[in-house]
Amino acid sequence: MQLSYPSVTRDERDALIGFVVADTYPYNADPTQTREHVASLLDKGFYTETFWITRDDTMHVGVVQYQDASPIHAEVHIRLHTPYRGQGIGTCAVMWLTDYLSDISGKAPHGRLDTRR
Repeated sequence: MQLSYPSVTRDERDALIGFVVADTYPYNADPTQTREHVASLLDKGFYTETFWITRDDTMHVGVVQYQDASPIHAEVHIRLHTPYRGQGIGTCAVMWLTDYLSDISGKAPHGRLDTRR
């Protein structure tokens, strides 16, 4: 299985909203999202960077959303559709995001990871 993380473009906004509302996410603070809620978060500028988690360059299996919540705190959401959970895809997404943040900042990210489980 080959994973890639292309940026979600502005033209894909409706596809992103549809993807997020199509499943539930038991490890997120709000496991079930509505189209209106996701659209309002995007309109307010939340999730400054959003990436598809794409399997074999053809199928969206999840999204990684990242934003700076403060100068010392970042917020990350990884949403995988149910059939793709438990396969190591979330772990790969965390490793990819760590590398990505290191590349754009020029230094290795460090800190604490909190999850809801």
